[in-house]
Parts: sequence; C-alpha cells; structure tokens
Amino acid sequence: MLLIKILLPIAAIDSAAHRSWSDSWDDSAAAVQQIESVKQATGEAYEIEKVRRKLMGKTRDLWMKLERNWSNVDFFQRTIVFATQLIVFLLSVGLVAKGSITVGDLVALNGYALMFFGPFAALGRSWQVIQNGSPRRQRREGL
Repeated sequence: MLLIKILLPIAAIDSAAHRSWSDSWDDSAAAVQQIESVKQATGEAYEIEKVRRKLMGKTRDLWMKLERNWSNVDFFQRTIVFATQLIVFLLSVGLVAKGSITVGDLVALNGYALMFFGPFAALGRSWQVIQNGSPRRQRREGL
C-alpha cells in the first residue's frame, strides 16, 4: 500500500519529465532544421539560451526529482525485503534452538523466503522500464 502511494506521484512526474524532454527536443530540432532562418535573424544566442533553459532548467529538475523518487522506491523495497527475510531468519533460528526444525530446514526455509520475495523486488525495479515502454505513453508522445 505504501509503495502504491509512492508510485502514483512518480507516474505523474515521469510523464511530465518525458513531456518536457520531448518539448525540449522538438525545440532543438526545429532550431536546427531552420538554421538558415535563425542565422539570418542572428538568433543563434537566443536559440541556444532557449534550449539551455529548457533542458538544463525544467527538464533536468524533473529528471532529478524522478531519479530521487525511484531511488526512494528502491530503498523502501530493499528495506522491506531485507526486514522480512531477517524476521524469517530470526524466527527459524528460534525454531532451531527449540529443536522444532533442523539446520537444513532453516536453510531451506530461508531459501524459500528469498525465492518468494526476490521477484517482488525485481518487479519493482522493472516497473520503471515497464512504464517507460508502455504503448499508451508512446502514442501520447508520438513515438
């Protein structure tokens, strides 16, 4: 539930960052395609500053915010998986101390826990790739 609350705003930031990147790229491409007009109007400095302001201003800030949020998501996922595996390990050690299970059972139980929780962490890391490659985004951004 916590991850869903974190991921929803990230989707909006991700969309804004891609839109800003696309707009900046369009402006850059338009300036290059109309180089003769830009030179004739002596607008090189203006066009350079316009592209720099967009790319190094708004777009960079959005990408930095996006990367910071993805880092937070990755940290929370790793923390949750680690805490869960630690709890399983401590409970299994307690069961070994009581004689309820053997050391081999402890290793197997912790291996199963790793096999169970590992894909959740991988899915979380893949979410960004899945979201960036979605057909809906590609249609919206004209890719």
